[in-house]
Amino acid sequence: MNSALTAVDLVKHYHQGDQVIEVLRGADLRVNPGERLAIVGRSGSGKSTLLHVLAGLDDVDSGEVFVSGHNMTRASANERARIRANNMGFVYQNHHLLPEFSALENVVLPLQIAGVGKHPAREQAAHLLNEVGLGARCGHLPSALSGGERQRVAVARALAGQPAIVLADEPTGNLDRDNAEQVIELLAQLSTKHQTAFVVVTHDVSMLPHFDRVLNLLDGCLKVYG
Repeated sequence: MNSALTAVDLVKHYHQGDQVIEVLRGADLRVNPGERLAIVGRSGSGKSTLLHVLAGLDDVDSGEVFVSGHNMTRASANERARIRANNMGFVYQNHHLLPEFSALENVVLPLQIAGVGKHPAREQAAHLLNEVGLGARCGHLPSALSGGERQRVAVARALAGQPAIVLADEPTGNLDRDNAEQVIELLAQLSTKHQTAFVVVTHDVSMLPHFDRVLNLLDGCLKVYG
């Protein structure tokens, strides 16, 4: 089976004055199509850095990342952007919706950037919003939506263009318990339906039963949790 994402022996460190901060020390990862993977770890362990490396937003000192067979590590900046646009979606703790755009327009935008025509993009966006339970809220601005609804729009936006994998950084961190549960259940349903892989960084252990696998980022390496 071809993987949605593979990372091999990732090493990443930062210099802080005279001190060397080792964040990744040979981390390995393979994510299969449609798999739901959670990554946990103590605060400051490097979980967000790992996601940035997997997305090609941060360089590594050594190691390689492959996204749908494309070598992200050796690609140029323009090639990395193209790989992300064609194969990856993103969900953040803060939804990062454009406040002046409606829910529909926020989901349309990445489709149009990818070259989808105006009318097909609007049709696809409306379909995705319907899938996340917001078909009747397409015309609402983010300010008129609840926190849970805004995060559902962010999930729909991440799925625009049918990416092979979605990376999510604490997607329920700003939600109350009920909304957090609904968003994680939604991710699980959409992962199965679209065969989209999800890699979710979370600190909320109550959400872990919704995932196929859980890994712990510990001392710069990814290890089986528990």
